[in-house]
Amino acid sequence: MSWQSTSCRLPHDPCTLQDGKPCPACSDAAEIELQIAETEKSLAALKSRRFTIRSEMNRIHSSIILKIPPEIFSNIFIHCLTISIIDRSIHSPNSKKGFSPLLLGAVCKLWRRIAWSTPQLWRSISVDLSGPHISTVVELAKQWLIRSGQMPLSVRLLCRPPGTATKLFEIIDKEDVRALLAVLSHSSGRWRNLDLSIPPRLMRHINSAPRYVYPLESLFLDFNPALQSLDGSSFDLGQTNINYGNLTHVNLHFLDIHACAHILHRAPRLIHCKLFNIFQVRELPLPIEHAHLRSLSFQRKSYTSYSSGDFILSLIIPLSLEELDYEVSRGADANLCLANLLAHSSHSLKRLILKNIRTSSWDPEQLAQASSLTYLRLETDRFAGRELYAGRLNKLFDELSFSIRDPTQTLLFLPHLEVLEIASSLDQFTWSNVYTIFDRHYTAPTDPSQEELQTHHVPTRRPLRRLSIEVYRSSLEYKYIDLDHVQHFKSLIAKGYDIQFFCSVVENGKEVPEDLLFLSAGRCEGIFDLDDL
Repeated sequence: MSWQSTSCRLPHDPCTLQDGKPCPACSDAAEIELQIAETEKSLAALKSRRFTIRSEMNRIHSSIILKIPPEIFSNIFIHCLTISIIDRSIHSPNSKKGFSPLLLGAVCKLWRRIAWSTPQLWRSISVDLSGPHISTVVELAKQWLIRSGQMPLSVRLLCRPPGTATKLFEIIDKEDVRALLAVLSHSSGRWRNLDLSIPPRLMRHINSAPRYVYPLESLFLDFNPALQSLDGSSFDLGQTNINYGNLTHVNLHFLDIHACAHILHRAPRLIHCKLFNIFQVRELPLPIEHAHLRSLSFQRKSYTSYSSGDFILSLIIPLSLEELDYEVSRGADANLCLANLLAHSSHSLKRLILKNIRTSSWDPEQLAQASSLTYLRLETDRFAGRELYAGRLNKLFDELSFSIRDPTQTLLFLPHLEVLEIASSLDQFTWSNVYTIFDRHYTAPTDPSQEELQTHHVPTRRPLRRLSIEVYRSSLEYKYIDLDHVQHFKSLIAKGYDIQFFCSVVENGKEVPEDLLFLSAGRCEGIFDLDDL
């Protein structure tokens, strides 16, 4: 015997057994569904009322923990949650040390309000760029950084997706990842500790702020970059795992000399090196030979804590240097260090700039070793002994002119020099000595209006292509170039020589622009009346 039910239908199926109307069973089922819905609605209202009543009970019958002042709560939270991001063990899968301040906000409104208003809880942020919900992390990171206030930050970025390299490239190309890096870069002025375990291709999207409040103290790079250019300031890179083997350009500021040596010893391909305000230490590192170094620049402020130039020149031994921008130091070894450097680069050095020259630390005879020089600029110390320096500057002009005067001389002084620039006080040299560096025999014109010079050229040495002299004078001085000298220079200019003069005035320790004395291509204007010419 078989039995089959034909009247059992699902609730959503219309029943039309009773002349198009539902049967009694279906009518009863529909009524019960309505009663259940009304009951569930009443239950939800009761639960909501219970929550309100319990909150009121907690307020009236508060426990002792809720009577603790918010400041105490805040300090407790700080001691419980503050974990250094440099303790990399908190990021291991089995570690239970690291947890988010977001957990505090899930306890109650009071805890959430206190946690949200305590910046110390938000000064460490760790983000896994390979996570599945990176789009939501962008907004969370913005709020996180807002809650951190102006506290110094410890930032860790991780990107280690499972699977093949294809998965990694997909993450790198995500717009959400780049947006997140932009958000974090906006706060780079507050970075104190930085831990980057990300692919090198993502590094280009991390931009540091031009101004910073808290200097970076620690850096961990998990991808072992091979840098070609490095610009570092106020940070010791000695503890990083950076590969300097391909480094060609380096620009270092406010580091001690050992931190510089750590980089220079590991950069055999270095071509351009610029050092500024390097701190001096008692024990010097071993000297470093650089076969590929082409340009070296060293400058400092006049603070005794910064290393002098002879320390730098004793550290670096360039074998083929082409350009040196060097601030001459006061030390007794300055002459020796500079002489050694010129000796090592005697056949390659093309451009030489000596700044802040003092009477006790410079001798023109040092330049004789740099026979390949084509450009020379000398900037004197404004407070140097003028009489002594004037003699040395005149000696330089004598050496240059002697190379022209004596046709029998076999070793010419700076035979390839084309451009000479001098920045000096107005009364530190004899103007008549300048004439002779252009011609073998110089005789002043008998008539000031005469345009031709009474000279006899001997092709022993090519004259300078350009001479530029910038004169300093204080606001209390009024000694100008004698007009007879001006006529002599005009005569030289008429013959096609490029001679330029500039004047700067110092008032209250600052340079103030003044009318220029400019001699070039037959023009003359500046610190004396043109009508007198």
